[in-house]
Amino acid sequence: MPVPRGRNRLPGIPACLTVVSLSLSLSLAFSLFSCQEGNKAAQTEVVQRAPALDPELSELNRRVRSEPRNPAHYHTRARYYLRTGQCEPAMVDLRSLFSLDTSQAGYFLTAAEVYIKLGALSQADDALGVATRKDPKLADAHVKRGELAYLNKKYNTAMYHLNEGLKADIHHAEGYFWKGMVHLEQGKRQPAESSFQTCIEQAPEHKEAMMQLGLMWQYDNPAYLIVTGK
Repeated sequence: MPVPRGRNRLPGIPACLTVVSLSLSLSLAFSLFSCQEGNKAAQTEVVQRAPALDPELSELNRRVRSEPRNPAHYHTRARYYLRTGQCEPAMVDLRSLFSLDTSQAGYFLTAAEVYIKLGALSQADDALGVATRKDPKLADAHVKRGELAYLNKKYNTAMYHLNEGLKADIHHAEGYFWKGMVHLEQGKRQPAESSFQTCIEQAPEHKEAMMQLGLMWQYDNPAYLIVTGK
């Protein structure tokens, strides 16, 4: 499941960015809200990109209108846009969200997922770093960070984050899948097979893990390849 590489910054975001306090200057919080917009973003109705008749979106819009300074409503709607493949309106909601609240790890996880959709992997990793610092037990953020490290061929870093994610959630199927991929790259076939099997135990429908196990089985059984001509 490689992530497509592409632009390294979100489109339409001004270069002038608000700096968020704490020990870190969240340089990406970044690329999601500008100093010119500030709190006005939270008070401005977002231009909707999804079908107007979608009842789920209609309800999300109603919540935003009724409580325009509630960051949770913007986050829920951003997740909806992300799920439906609409990164641009998701980005607008994230700008509004971060102008109101930068305290929640889950918000940065969502920002990272938008960056990944846009192929901005470096910014995604920055956002995931913020998420894991804010909540060291956020398994999804650790596992996603491990996946990005794997794609960048930083296998030791990948294994660290995957282990941290699985420490937080021992049932995280994706964590086991990416551990298997790291083991394969390191030539550790038995641990890789074990990781893929554990992944399928946690998520029986995980097609990628099943495919990897099938490829490993074919490699270990060359007679099958001769007989079938594959």
